[in-house]
Amino acid sequence: MEKHMSLDENQKTVVLNKENEKCLEKISQLQDIEACITVFQKKIKAGPFHICCVCNRTLYKKSVLILQKEKYPCQDCFVIQPSFDCKEYICKTCHSKLIKGQQPCQAVINNLFVDETPVELATLEKLEQILIAQRIVFEKIVVMPKGQQRKIKGAICNVPVECSQMCNVLPRPPDRSGIILLKLKRKFQFRGHVYFQAVRPQIVINALNWLVANNPLYKNIQINCAIISSDLTNLNCPATDQENTDEPSQSQTQTNAIKKVIDDEPEEHDDPLNEHRSAASETCLQSILPNYPVSVENTDCDNSTGREVFNIAPGEGKHPVSMMTDKLCEELSFPVLFPKGRFGYTAERDMKLSPIKYFNARLLHYSGKFATNPEYLFYAQFIMGQKKISDSINIALKKVHGQSVTASQVKSNSQAFQNLLLQDQAYLFLRQIPGSPPYWQKFMYEVVAMVKQLGIPTWFMTLSCADLRWPELFQIIAKTKGNDLTDEEVEALSYHERCSMLNLSPVIVAKHFQYRVETLFRDVLLTNTNPIGIVNFK
Repeated sequence: MEKHMSLDENQKTVVLNKENEKCLEKISQLQDIEACITVFQKKIKAGPFHICCVCNRTLYKKSVLILQKEKYPCQDCFVIQPSFDCKEYICKTCHSKLIKGQQPCQAVINNLFVDETPVELATLEKLEQILIAQRIVFEKIVVMPKGQQRKIKGAICNVPVECSQMCNVLPRPPDRSGIILLKLKRKFQFRGHVYFQAVRPQIVINALNWLVANNPLYKNIQINCAIISSDLTNLNCPATDQENTDEPSQSQTQTNAIKKVIDDEPEEHDDPLNEHRSAASETCLQSILPNYPVSVENTDCDNSTGREVFNIAPGEGKHPVSMMTDKLCEELSFPVLFPKGRFGYTAERDMKLSPIKYFNARLLHYSGKFATNPEYLFYAQFIMGQKKISDSINIALKKVHGQSVTASQVKSNSQAFQNLLLQDQAYLFLRQIPGSPPYWQKFMYEVVAMVKQLGIPTWFMTLSCADLRWPELFQIIAKTKGNDLTDEEVEALSYHERCSMLNLSPVIVAKHFQYRVETLFRDVLLTNTNPIGIVNFK
């Protein structure tokens, strides 16, 4: 009997020991998970503060190494630019090339220099920059209601214009601090507009004079301020028929400038593209001077204090040009980014550089002048998309099912083309374009293949970018501008201030979201702590 009781006590002791071990293991595991979370929170506070001394891109610490110049056989590839911590770094991509004695394709010396923007161009507002450009890139940019993010609708249209003619017809008001109100339109008959902003004609002329003197692409531009008519300079507003306000006369059509008085009625939406625009962005009038009146409610024509609006349509009657064939489109469309008209993506280079790598180098440049320009961002995205489509078209019919098809067969035999449509082969060249039907079809096939090979997944995870709730992101953006924000200052930021900071740095926001996702998987989900269970890869 005593032997039986002692056996039961031993079994209870063993069970208790096992339970204690499990409890200790769970506590240890929780501590390990908390330690992983602490490491994750510490790492996501780091931003792209490290500048490569070869390509001058701003990268995260995981992508760079401390620069040791004596290790590399090529010593002429360095364009030294200290980082925020006053140290010199080199990215791993450039390191792998230089250690082999090769020149990286994204190196600055591969005709990827960035000219410093002069004061004459740096002070220009958005519409003023367009007035001095020889190409107008028409983009339908819409401001989203939540978060004030910008998006583009439709394709981009590249229209060549004569910037000298636009500047010659701008009036020079003598009594209003040199400021006029200007609307940029696609056509005069449209009451809608593309841009509506206060413009300083003299500042525009000074910027154009600088370009003529320093930019070889502007050497044939001639500015003749003497041809300005007295009617354009006179700001006294005559009585104008309200119905004929937007109908240009013969003399006004020749000068491409119309002066009209704003009435109290809203703009008519004659332009079919207006439905895609945001009302906030279309009616916003930015004042250059704090005391300059921008109200449009005053209808007294005797007091000319900023009520006159000049319409200009420089692209009317012009034929659009393909951006893939216009070799100097980038330099002529963005003279502020390329003040000396060189080093665009079509420039001659020793090392071949694809458009994707070119725009990657531009958008990640430490100056931030390219990444903070929304028009240039959409322009770069359009060029890369067009390049992908063009490359896919070249091999579209070389990868069809069954018998090969030649161009002559498709041209002479309409049934051959119909067969391609019925077999879903005619649009496969769009497979590389995100959002297109072939893209999602390919994505669906990949998911089906994964389920077939790896089995049914335990659960799905969808990650979204909650950028407004990431205080470290605002500190990173502020630090790239040379400011340091404390946690209290970040908490005190208003909603509009947060949206403004995020919209001015879309590249940093996108890169940091990708960095957070990679850090989450590497340092939390796939560690030995297994916070979501053991992940098996078959």
